[in-house]
Amino acid sequence: MEDLTQKAEKGTLLSIVVYIILASSKIMIGTLCYSMALVADGWNNFTDILSSIAIFIGMRSSRIPADAEHQYGHWKIESIAGLISAFIMFIIGAQVLFSAVHALLLPNSQEFDSILVWTGLLSSGALALTCLYNYRLARITRSAGLRATAQNNRSDALASLVTGVSLFITKMTQLVWIDSLMAIIVSLIILQTAYSIFKDNAFILSDGFDNASLQDYRQVILAHSEVLDIRALKARHYGANIYVDVTVVMPANLTVKESHSVTEDIERELQQNYHVSFIDIHVEPDE
Repeated sequence: MEDLTQKAEKGTLLSIVVYIILASSKIMIGTLCYSMALVADGWNNFTDILSSIAIFIGMRSSRIPADAEHQYGHWKIESIAGLISAFIMFIIGAQVLFSAVHALLLPNSQEFDSILVWTGLLSSGALALTCLYNYRLARITRSAGLRATAQNNRSDALASLVTGVSLFITKMTQLVWIDSLMAIIVSLIILQTAYSIFKDNAFILSDGFDNASLQDYRQVILAHSEVLDIRALKARHYGANIYVDVTVVMPANLTVKESHSVTEDIERELQQNYHVSFIDIHVEPDE
């Protein structure tokens, strides 16, 4: 698991570097060329520097070994970091929305430069590539933090594309209010992404679990003829790990060795086919 976490950290570090370059470029160019949309997009990327740093800290902290007070380890720190990033994004998204509305009500007549268009479009391409890389890595590592980072990359690529297109239209039509309108759209994308990340991590921290996956586990367990019934089946996430607790009913005439052999087979199948990390199986005799 440590190797997987280290791989996930590399994806987050890549995002931090990309966001630093894009945020500084957009805010500087947007300010010099009087584009509220590009400045908003730059602040959008700045929020992701902060959130990616929070997620990286969470990933690194989650690798702290279990201790007497944290018997299950520190894996949930990663999800807590995801929540922190969501709050940061929400605050800055609201600030960008306020500034964009203000700019819409008080537009300027500055002529737009072509560099604004190219900045938006090129940054969209860079973020799209980063998104694809991180989504692929998130599937391999099963990292909630890296999945949140990839979600950021995706929404930011879309935001930059919309920004680039809107700046092109503004340059062609000289309708400067389009720039402010696109800034509002970018701010709403920031807020929507913040909500999505908050919802996903709150679901994990409250021990929520996908019911479809539980049904898959149930089918694997009941496929063993020795298992007569399942009295309880629960699962939860600890960072990239999945913990499963199950109570099964087996014939009373089975020996301890025989029932233990069945539980080992179940554990192996769930670990190999569904990436379950830890399984606690309690066996009860048929009455």
